[in-house]
Amino acid sequence: YNYEPVFRYVKPLLEKADIAVGNLEVTLAGPPYKGYPQFSSPDALAAAARDAGFDVFIQANNHALDRGKKGFMRTLNILDSLGVAHTGTFADSADRAAHYPLMLQKNGMYIALLNYTYGTNGLEIPKPYIINRIDPALLRADLARTRARKPDFIIVTIHWGEEYQRLQNREQEYVAKLLFDNGADLIIGSHPHVIQPVKLFYTADSSSIENLVVYSLGNFVSNQRAQYKDGGILFHVNLYKTAKGKGIASCGYT
Repeated sequence: YNYEPVFRYVKPLLEKADIAVGNLEVTLAGPPYKGYPQFSSPDALAAAARDAGFDVFIQANNHALDRGKKGFMRTLNILDSLGVAHTGTFADSADRAAHYPLMLQKNGMYIALLNYTYGTNGLEIPKPYIINRIDPALLRADLARTRARKPDFIIVTIHWGEEYQRLQNREQEYVAKLLFDNGADLIIGSHPHVIQPVKLFYTADSSSIENLVVYSLGNFVSNQRAQYKDGGILFHVNLYKTAKGKGIASCGYT
Protein backbone atom coordinates (compact mmCIF):
# COMPACT_ATOMS: atom_id res chain seq x y z
CA TYR A 1 0.00 0.00 0.00
CA ASN A 2 1.41 3.37 -1.03
CA TYR A 3 -0.19 6.46 0.50
CA GLU A 4 2.48 8.93 -0.59
CA PRO A 5 0.25 10.39 -3.35
CA VAL A 6 -2.50 11.03 -0.80
CA PHE A 7 -0.32 13.51 1.09
CA ARG A 8 1.91 14.74 -1.73
CA TYR A 9 0.37 18.19 -2.17
CA VAL A 10 -0.09 18.96 1.52
CA LYS A 11 3.33 17.70 2.61
CA PRO A 12 4.96 21.15 2.20
CA LEU A 13 2.28 22.68 4.45
CA LEU A 14 2.67 19.99 7.11
CA GLU A 15 6.46 20.15 7.07
CA LYS A 16 6.33 23.93 7.44
CA ALA A 17 4.62 23.63 10.83
CA ASP A 18 6.73 23.39 13.98
CA ILE A 19 4.20 20.88 15.30
CA ALA A 20 1.61 19.22 13.02
CA VAL A 21 -1.23 17.37 14.76
CA GLY A 22 -3.71 15.04 13.03
CA ASN A 23 -6.74 13.04 14.15
CA LEU A 24 -6.08 9.36 13.36
CA GLU A 25 -9.66 8.14 13.12
CA VAL A 26 -8.88 4.53 12.24
CA THR A 27 -7.33 1.55 13.95
CA LEU A 28 -4.16 -0.17 12.76
CA ALA A 29 -5.49 -3.62 13.55
CA GLY A 30 -3.76 -5.51 10.76
CA PRO A 31 -5.39 -7.53 7.96
CA PRO A 32 -8.09 -8.08 6.90
CA TYR A 33 -8.41 -4.36 6.28
CA LYS A 34 -11.86 -2.90 6.81
CA GLY A 35 -13.75 0.22 5.81
CA TYR A 36 -16.93 1.68 7.26
CA PRO A 37 -18.32 1.15 9.83
CA GLN A 38 -15.44 -0.50 11.75
CA PHE A 39 -12.15 0.65 10.30
CA SER A 40 -8.81 -1.13 10.10
CA SER A 41 -6.19 0.56 7.93
CA PRO A 42 -2.78 -0.67 6.78
CA ASP A 43 0.17 0.42 8.92
CA ALA A 44 1.47 2.16 5.78
CA LEU A 45 -1.20 4.86 6.21
CA ALA A 46 0.22 6.01 9.55
CA ALA A 47 3.78 5.75 8.24
CA ALA A 48 2.93 7.88 5.20
CA ALA A 49 1.19 10.48 7.36
CA ARG A 50 4.25 10.64 9.59
CA ASP A 51 6.55 10.94 6.57
CA ALA A 52 4.33 13.72 5.19
CA GLY A 53 5.01 15.81 8.28
CA PHE A 54 2.56 14.85 11.02
CA ASP A 55 4.31 14.99 14.40
CA VAL A 56 1.42 13.92 16.65
CA PHE A 57 -1.66 11.72 16.25
CA ILE A 58 -4.67 12.19 18.49
CA GLN A 59 -6.68 9.00 18.95
CA ALA A 60 -9.64 9.64 21.25
CA ASN A 61 -12.50 9.28 18.76
CA ASN A 62 -15.57 7.15 18.23
CA HIS A 63 -13.68 4.61 16.09
CA ALA A 64 -10.89 3.84 18.57
CA LEU A 65 -12.46 0.48 19.51
CA ASP A 66 -13.57 -0.54 16.02
CA ARG A 67 -11.48 -3.73 15.93
CA GLY A 68 -11.81 -4.68 19.58
CA LYS A 69 -9.13 -5.21 22.21
CA LYS A 70 -6.56 -6.65 19.81
CA GLY A 71 -6.96 -3.78 17.34
CA PHE A 72 -6.82 -1.18 20.11
CA MET A 73 -3.54 -2.45 21.52
CA ARG A 74 -1.98 -3.11 18.13
CA THR A 75 -2.67 0.50 17.11
CA LEU A 76 -0.73 1.77 20.14
CA ASN A 77 2.14 -0.61 19.47
CA ILE A 78 2.41 0.32 15.79
CA LEU A 79 2.45 4.05 16.55
CA ASP A 80 5.17 3.47 19.13
CA SER A 81 7.17 1.46 16.60
CA LEU A 82 6.83 4.30 14.07
CA GLY A 83 8.24 6.73 16.62
CA VAL A 84 5.32 9.13 16.37
CA ALA A 85 3.84 10.87 19.41
CA HIS A 86 0.20 10.09 20.21
CA THR A 87 -2.36 10.70 22.93
CA GLY A 88 -5.99 10.16 23.93
CA THR A 89 -5.86 6.36 24.27
CA PHE A 90 -3.80 4.37 26.77
CA ALA A 91 -2.90 0.78 27.60
CA ASP A 92 -3.82 1.27 31.28
CA SER A 93 -3.96 3.83 34.09
CA ALA A 94 -0.19 3.70 34.62
CA ASP A 95 0.37 4.52 30.94
CA ARG A 96 -2.01 7.48 31.21
CA ALA A 97 -0.46 8.74 34.45
CA ALA A 98 3.00 8.64 32.90
CA HIS A 99 2.17 10.19 29.52
CA TYR A 100 -0.84 12.48 29.96
CA PRO A 101 -1.14 15.27 29.17
CA LEU A 102 1.21 14.96 26.22
CA MET A 103 3.88 17.62 26.77
CA LEU A 104 5.51 19.09 23.67
CA GLN A 105 8.55 21.38 23.58
CA LYS A 106 9.52 23.43 20.56
CA ASN A 107 11.36 26.73 20.04
CA GLY A 108 11.33 27.50 23.75
CA MET A 109 7.60 26.80 24.02
CA TYR A 110 6.15 24.26 26.48
CA ILE A 111 2.79 23.02 25.21
CA ALA A 112 0.31 20.63 26.82
CA LEU A 113 -1.92 18.67 24.42
CA LEU A 114 -5.10 17.02 25.70
CA ASN A 115 -7.57 14.84 23.77
CA TYR A 116 -11.12 13.55 24.41
CA THR A 117 -14.08 11.95 22.64
CA TYR A 118 -17.83 11.98 23.24
CA GLY A 119 -18.01 8.19 22.92
CA THR A 120 -16.98 4.98 21.15
CA ASN A 121 -20.08 4.10 19.09
CA GLY A 122 -21.67 2.28 22.00
CA LEU A 123 -18.73 -0.09 22.50
CA GLU A 124 -17.71 -0.52 26.13
CA ILE A 125 -14.06 0.25 26.85
CA PRO A 126 -12.54 -3.00 28.15
CA LYS A 127 -10.31 -2.80 31.21
CA PRO A 128 -7.53 -1.89 31.63
CA TYR A 129 -7.63 0.19 28.42
CA ILE A 130 -8.46 3.89 28.63
CA ILE A 131 -10.00 6.18 26.03
CA ASN A 132 -10.43 9.73 27.28
CA ARG A 133 -14.13 10.62 27.42
CA ILE A 134 -15.77 14.04 27.66
CA ASP A 135 -16.78 14.17 31.31
CA PRO A 136 -16.93 17.55 33.12
CA ALA A 137 -15.31 16.21 36.30
CA LEU A 138 -12.50 14.55 34.33
CA LEU A 139 -11.92 17.68 32.24
CA ARG A 140 -11.64 19.87 35.34
CA ALA A 141 -9.29 17.43 37.08
CA ASP A 142 -7.07 16.98 34.01
CA LEU A 143 -6.83 20.71 33.42
CA ALA A 144 -5.96 21.36 37.07
CA ARG A 145 -3.18 18.77 36.82
CA THR A 146 -2.04 20.30 33.54
CA ARG A 147 -1.96 23.85 34.92
CA ALA A 148 0.24 22.61 37.77
CA ARG A 149 2.89 21.69 35.21
CA LYS A 150 2.95 25.34 34.11
CA PRO A 151 2.89 24.93 30.33
CA ASP A 152 2.98 28.03 28.14
CA PHE A 153 -0.13 26.87 26.30
CA ILE A 154 -2.85 24.28 26.83
CA ILE A 155 -4.42 22.90 23.65
CA VAL A 156 -7.47 20.64 23.86
CA THR A 157 -8.34 18.48 20.85
CA ILE A 158 -11.83 17.08 21.08
CA HIS A 159 -14.17 14.74 19.20
CA TRP A 160 -17.69 16.14 19.61
CA GLY A 161 -20.77 17.61 17.97
CA GLU A 162 -23.34 16.26 15.53
CA GLU A 163 -22.31 14.65 12.27
CA TYR A 164 -22.92 16.72 9.12
CA GLN A 165 -24.25 19.72 11.06
CA ARG A 166 -22.48 22.87 9.87
CA LEU A 167 -23.03 24.80 13.11
CA GLN A 168 -21.94 23.87 16.62
CA ASN A 169 -24.60 22.83 19.11
CA ARG A 170 -25.25 23.97 22.68
CA GLU A 171 -23.37 21.05 24.18
CA GLN A 172 -20.23 21.99 22.26
CA GLU A 173 -20.59 25.60 23.46
CA TYR A 174 -21.03 24.41 27.05
CA VAL A 175 -17.94 22.19 26.90
CA ALA A 176 -15.90 24.93 25.21
CA LYS A 177 -16.75 27.38 28.00
CA LEU A 178 -15.91 24.79 30.64
CA LEU A 179 -12.53 24.15 29.01
CA PHE A 180 -11.71 27.86 28.72
CA ASP A 181 -12.85 28.52 32.29
CA ASN A 182 -10.42 25.83 33.46
CA GLY A 183 -7.36 27.02 31.62
CA ALA A 184 -7.50 25.86 28.00
CA ASP A 185 -6.04 28.31 25.47
CA LEU A 186 -7.11 26.62 22.23
CA ILE A 187 -9.76 24.03 21.38
CA ILE A 188 -9.61 22.13 18.09
CA GLY A 189 -12.63 19.98 17.26
CA SER A 190 -13.39 17.05 15.00
CA HIS A 191 -16.15 14.48 14.30
CA PRO A 192 -18.93 16.29 12.35
CA HIS A 193 -17.18 15.55 8.98
CA VAL A 194 -18.03 19.08 7.82
CA ILE A 195 -16.42 22.39 8.68
CA GLN A 196 -17.97 24.24 11.62
CA PRO A 197 -17.24 27.84 12.70
CA VAL A 198 -14.00 29.17 14.11
CA LYS A 199 -14.63 31.44 17.08
CA LEU A 200 -12.14 33.92 18.49
CA PHE A 201 -12.50 35.19 22.04
CA TYR A 202 -11.12 38.53 23.27
CA THR A 203 -10.88 39.94 26.76
CA ALA A 204 -12.74 43.19 27.37
CA ASP A 205 -9.58 45.20 27.91
CA SER A 206 -7.46 43.80 25.09
CA SER A 207 -7.53 43.57 21.32
CA SER A 208 -5.35 40.44 21.40
CA ILE A 209 -6.91 37.02 21.02
CA GLU A 210 -7.31 35.33 24.38
CA ASN A 211 -8.90 32.02 23.38
CA LEU A 212 -9.78 30.25 20.15
CA VAL A 213 -12.07 27.35 19.28
CA VAL A 214 -12.34 25.51 15.97
CA TYR A 215 -15.60 23.61 16.34
CA SER A 216 -14.85 21.20 13.48
CA LEU A 217 -12.05 20.88 10.94
CA GLY A 218 -14.18 18.80 8.57
CA ASN A 219 -12.66 15.88 6.65
CA PHE A 220 -9.05 15.51 5.57
CA VAL A 221 -8.60 12.07 4.01
CA SER A 222 -11.96 10.37 3.58
CA ASN A 223 -14.23 8.67 1.07
CA GLN A 224 -17.13 11.06 1.71
CA ARG A 225 -17.94 12.94 -1.49
CA ALA A 226 -21.23 14.75 -0.91
CA GLN A 227 -21.35 18.54 -0.65
CA TYR A 228 -19.72 19.93 2.52
CA LYS A 229 -18.36 16.45 3.39
CA ASP A 230 -15.81 16.42 0.58
CA GLY A 231 -13.16 18.55 2.26
CA GLY A 232 -11.93 20.31 5.35
CA ILE A 233 -9.32 22.73 6.59
CA LEU A 234 -5.76 22.65 7.81
CA PHE A 235 -5.82 25.14 10.67
CA HIS A 236 -2.68 27.16 11.41
CA VAL A 237 -1.96 28.87 14.73
CA ASN A 238 1.09 31.01 15.47
CA LEU A 239 1.84 31.27 19.18
CA TYR A 240 4.13 33.76 20.88
CA LYS A 241 5.77 34.12 24.27
CA THR A 242 7.67 37.18 25.48
CA ALA A 243 8.76 38.63 28.80
CA LYS A 244 5.49 40.56 28.85
CA GLY A 245 3.19 37.66 28.18
CA LYS A 246 1.97 35.05 25.72
CA GLY A 247 -0.83 34.62 23.23
CA ILE A 248 -1.96 33.83 19.71
CA ALA A 249 -0.06 36.00 17.25
CA SER A 250 -2.18 34.97 14.27
CA CYS A 251 -4.28 32.14 12.93
CA GLY A 252 -5.78 31.02 9.65
CA TYR A 253 -6.48 28.01 7.50
CA THR A 254 -5.85 26.28 4.23
